[in-house]
Amino acid sequence: MNIVPTTSKEREDATRVEQVAKKQKEYHLIGKQRKVAGHTLFEFNRNTKEIKPADIHRECILDATTGNPIYKTKTDVH
Repeated sequence: MNIVPTTSKEREDATRVEQVAKKQKEYHLIGKQRKVAGHTLFEFNRNTKEIKPADIHRECILDATTGNPIYKTKTDVH
């Protein structure tokens, strides 16, 4: 038999689960380059000192008003 009852705060502390804060990703504009036929864009990994061709994603969107295709080219920055 307990003389001093347990409070709700003590019960919450026992079952409390801490959430790990995620590291916020920050994106900075490094620069813009025009696409030139015959040129290859490379990426450099600072940790492994590796150079390889960059991944380029191209998507086509149809304009609803005119029906003309709009091409967008993006490169992922690692």
